[in-house]
Amino acid sequence: MVKNEGNGLGDAGELRRRAEEIALEKAGEQRAPSTEEIQGMLHELRVHQIELEMQNDELRRTQLALDTSKARYFDLYELAPVGYCTVSEQGLILEANLTAATLLGTSRGGRVPWPFTQFIQKEDQDIYYLHRKNLFETGAPQACELRMAKRDGTVFWAHLEATAGKDADGTRVCRVVMSDITALKKAEEAREKLADAKALFTATVSHELRSPLAAIKAGTDLIADGLVGPVSEEQKDILSTMQKNIDRLVRLINNVLFYEKVEAGKMEYVRVEEDVSEVIREVHQSALLFAGKRRTDLILELGKDLPKVKFDKDKIFQVLINLIANAVKYSEKGSIVTQAWREGQGIHVCVRDSGPGIKAESLVGIFDPFSQTGSARQGGTGLGLAIAREIVLAHHGKIWAESELGKGSAFHFTLPV
Repeated sequence: MVKNEGNGLGDAGELRRRAEEIALEKAGEQRAPSTEEIQGMLHELRVHQIELEMQNDELRRTQLALDTSKARYFDLYELAPVGYCTVSEQGLILEANLTAATLLGTSRGGRVPWPFTQFIQKEDQDIYYLHRKNLFETGAPQACELRMAKRDGTVFWAHLEATAGKDADGTRVCRVVMSDITALKKAEEAREKLADAKALFTATVSHELRSPLAAIKAGTDLIADGLVGPVSEEQKDILSTMQKNIDRLVRLINNVLFYEKVEAGKMEYVRVEEDVSEVIREVHQSALLFAGKRRTDLILELGKDLPKVKFDKDKIFQVLINLIANAVKYSEKGSIVTQAWREGQGIHVCVRDSGPGIKAESLVGIFDPFSQTGSARQGGTGLGLAIAREIVLAHHGKIWAESELGKGSAFHFTLPV
């Protein structure tokens, strides 16, 4: 056996023994772990290793969830159909999503904040300053519409909604939601131009029709009265039909002009606190004449202690006379009941007839312009109910109809305080 001489360490067994002695000396009184203890430590190490692997798996899943959430945030915030901006109290754009950057024609990568007013047309900057001032003073959300311009000079209409908030460091900021409403504005302008053209056309045509109709009516009346020569009974019948049709055309023209004014919001209302029952009595008295010609009975039922409400007497008179006149047309030799009663603090009015009733499909659009539910021989213009609806709505009331074939119809409207 070969010995390792010269290093004083002896064989491997001796080296092991001396190493253990040195280890024990360095460890002081610490004893060497037993086999069981070593196995226990190895077990703990394996368990700890498995725990670390499980934690790593959980971290990977968490990272995956974060990546998914980040992608969702990108879709919801960056690619939202509206622009989102964070504007400092000094008016600088601190952050903007891709949609806002696209609307303004800027790059999100720019390091220098853009002044928000740089993108607002000078004529509309006062609108922005006023709303920003109100936002930071009151904290109440603000909304406005103004003209903005991209960096290339393209002008567009924007709807802004702003709320007050705080940045990460507690600095007050303004959160702005920005939408491009240029198409909507253009549509509104086109609609206004069309409405103006329609009103002008209606007024022009109506004026041009009125003059010859007045001449025709005057001539027809002269002939019917026998002022230009004798008139036979057959001729009188023809002239009577002509007079009725001329009157109908005049009513139609007047109703078209009236409805055009109402629809355009140009109708003026003089609301005075009055007794509605007095107006109903006046209408009832006026309707007795044409109701008598058709042998239709008019019945009036007014509730006691009806409250006074603010309304335009002439306009409500027009609503009532229209409802009663319509009822008379379809209730020949029948009866019409006009009722009024207190409803809350306001008044509920109903005109009920004994006519043939209205089909359910016709009842749906009965208040639409030029709607006709009866036969052409009744001679309606198709605008009376549409005008009545607009007048009642202008008084903040409601109007509706109820009917059943063979059981007559009832038209209701309310006038609140």
